[in-house]
Amino acid sequence: MEVMLEITPPSKRASQQQLASAVDRLAALVKSSGCVDSINIPEITEENHHGQPLYRNIDTREYGILLRKATGKRIIVNKVSAYLGSEPALEAWLDETAAKYGIHDIVLVGGNSPLRKYPGPTVTRANELASKRQGLNIGNICIPDRANELERILGKTQSGCKFFTTQILLESGQPSKLLEAYASECKKRNLKPAAFYLSFAPVASMLDIELFKWFGVAFPPETEDRLLKSQDLGKESVQISNEVFIGILRFEKEHSLGVPLHLNIEAIMMQNLHLAEEMLNTIKPK
Repeated sequence: MEVMLEITPPSKRASQQQLASAVDRLAALVKSSGCVDSINIPEITEENHHGQPLYRNIDTREYGILLRKATGKRIIVNKVSAYLGSEPALEAWLDETAAKYGIHDIVLVGGNSPLRKYPGPTVTRANELASKRQGLNIGNICIPDRANELERILGKTQSGCKFFTTQILLESGQPSKLLEAYASECKKRNLKPAAFYLSFAPVASMLDIELFKWFGVAFPPETEDRLLKSQDLGKESVQISNEVFIGILRFEKEHSLGVPLHLNIEAIMMQNLHLAEEMLNTIKPK
């Protein structure tokens, strides 16, 4: 089982000193945990009312180069294909990412709204274009509680997706049911199942809970109540994540699903980095 660390890229306004400090802190975390195999860098965007993106953070690939040099780990970058102007624009980005940056692991992501028509290719089409390029390892996002998610991930698997990173998980029931249905359909369709990186992130305050909800994370009321009643919200979130992770692994094993499962720890806030490290030390595969 592999362990992925997901890191939000710094703001474009960050000074060179701030950037170097962030890289040093992350390198120290990777070294101390001793279990991180890869670093995943999401592309952070905001949309205006026309659906046009605003990029406030540095390029994922530029940050990836710095982190690869500091840690020696495999780098995975995310790209919202919907914001690119055309299929040739995506192909040019893919070629540049591989040739110039030496990055071959890419998570292709769709736009924020399913109701909006974007200029760039859909995730499925982007997968097809990327899969024609030798040496690329293509991943997508899985949101277990999203409507029609089973058909979505099956279509993405058929179009060339090799792995999924899930939305942050706070309960095991829905992800387990989705994995069971996915495994069954893959057998029926003679598809090789993609790998799933089960994602978890620490919660240190009520502000984090609100942020998670804004991200679209499914937040069970009983989980929120448990967190808010705990004496140490951060440590409680680590324990909840551990329980959810173990529950999904147990379900997969008991039902012999045959879907490769891995771990993804998200360090969304740099101030929560110590809790991300605690998560790595607590729920990393034994």
